[in-house]
Amino acid sequence: MKKRKGRGSQKNPVGTNQSAMPTKKTEAATNNSLNPPVIPQHVKVAKKIHELGYIYALYGLLDAEVVAYGSIRYFFDVLFVNQSSGKLIHDWLQTPSGLAIALVESIAFASFSMIANTSDNKATGAFKQAAASFWPYCRNAVRELKKTSRGVGNTLKIATFFKEVSLDSMVMPLGLTFGAASVLNRVWFQRMDNRRREMKEGLKTLYEEISELKFDSSMRSKLQQDRINLQGYYEKIQYQSQTEQKFAYLSAAYTGLMEGLAFYVGILTFISFTSPAFIPMATCCIAFAIISIATRIYEEYEYQRKFTVDSLIIKLRLKQKDIEALNALTAGQIVGDSNEQYERIFKEIIEISNALDAKAVSTLNKVLKSMKEGLKIYAFINKMIFGATVFLTTLPAYLIIGSVVTGVLILLGMTLKAIIKQHCLLKKEANGQLLFTDEGQLAASQLVEKLIQTHTAVSTTKPSSFRAWFEVTWNFFSGLDKGRKSMGYLLMLTFAELSLHENYQDSPLMIKLSVGLGILSSLIFSLRVYAFNFGANLQKEPIQLNKHSNEYQFEEIPTGNVPPQIIV
Repeated sequence: MKKRKGRGSQKNPVGTNQSAMPTKKTEAATNNSLNPPVIPQHVKVAKKIHELGYIYALYGLLDAEVVAYGSIRYFFDVLFVNQSSGKLIHDWLQTPSGLAIALVESIAFASFSMIANTSDNKATGAFKQAAASFWPYCRNAVRELKKTSRGVGNTLKIATFFKEVSLDSMVMPLGLTFGAASVLNRVWFQRMDNRRREMKEGLKTLYEEISELKFDSSMRSKLQQDRINLQGYYEKIQYQSQTEQKFAYLSAAYTGLMEGLAFYVGILTFISFTSPAFIPMATCCIAFAIISIATRIYEEYEYQRKFTVDSLIIKLRLKQKDIEALNALTAGQIVGDSNEQYERIFKEIIEISNALDAKAVSTLNKVLKSMKEGLKIYAFINKMIFGATVFLTTLPAYLIIGSVVTGVLILLGMTLKAIIKQHCLLKKEANGQLLFTDEGQLAASQLVEKLIQTHTAVSTTKPSSFRAWFEVTWNFFSGLDKGRKSMGYLLMLTFAELSLHENYQDSPLMIKLSVGLGILSSLIFSLRVYAFNFGANLQKEPIQLNKHSNEYQFEEIPTGNVPPQIIV
């Protein structure tokens, strides 16, 4: 039989039994079992906070009030462009109908939010399940409305720099149109993503079911039927339709566009058009917006890539089981057309391996992932700057320019780091070769196992403590601005003062309360992420945020393994 070469390790010949030989790995495992790892004190505190659960209820209450106030503020900002929305909301709250609507909305949102944030995925009550399912859609819809309103407003403000004509009349039609489009886009994408996650769970269950299949060579009459039954598993592999994949890319691009206009271009509104720094800053901000679109498309591509890899891995596992069944059927001897069957299976394995190679992580993937993380850090810097508006009345121009320059340097540094790291990985070669000689039929299952291990996108590295603390810090500064919004109704109704221009302005007491609520919200927001990242995940590997959070999630994708190359 022809030799088949693949990259791997050949220190031990195939079939050598070394189970009785102690290794460093087994000794380390024994030591770890005898001496369990020491849990840091701050992790124990996080676990205690998580088990009490009060922090999630407080977060749900504050978050609901932010959403309630933000939804009303959005409609007043869009419908009454040439008037002070603050004064209109204050006067509206003075009416019985306005106060009743605000109270009903706040109570309803608070109830849904607290139930959703304190219930687990296995809630049995019908109302709890409905609330937990409804709240993410409601929260994300309001979030998209606010983001779209900010993006449209920023675009029109910048447009007035070039054309000295008021464009306020376009705020309402554009705000309502793009707001409705953003809500529909978000709802569609979330429903699609939920279905896709269910399909992914189905693939995981199917993979585990296939992996547990065993074949007994003593029951030869049953083996042939077992091989036929294996073909039925191919029909259980779920796929996402190409039409849905294309719409998912369009949805991701639209989301990236709105985020770019809202978060990265809007900073230009703080710089004078006549300033010498305006053109360079505009160039950088437009580049940030384009990168925002590209990274959103990358996220969607990465998810679809992993979904395809999962499907191919299942096919590879089925081929491995087919080889094992054929080995048991032939018992190491040439029976009938067994050689032709082996050759057919090997060719199919090669085709699947080539398809997996085509879906491998490339340098462009690494660069886009690094840009995504760079934008995250830049957004964090802006979050700190705009969070400081609670304490500052105006933002100095040098502070804004410095944040943009810092963002450019971060993106360049992250991109360069990704290119260098990927270049080093491509130069790294595995040691030795795995040779398949006359016992190739028996050893082919090991080759497939090697292929599965190298292509399986499951990180074996420990969770990143830096990223966990980064999320805690992010939410701390995010809470500064959201604190006063969480009690926006009460502050505006009770403590606002009427100025000489017939507008309601912040009174000294209102400013002090805003600062206090900002600090309180910062503590609650950050403690909630701290408890979940370190307390809830104490016994788990991945670190991720609560299912109802909209923060970014980073996932490590192993790229150090070199896939075996099969040469026929």
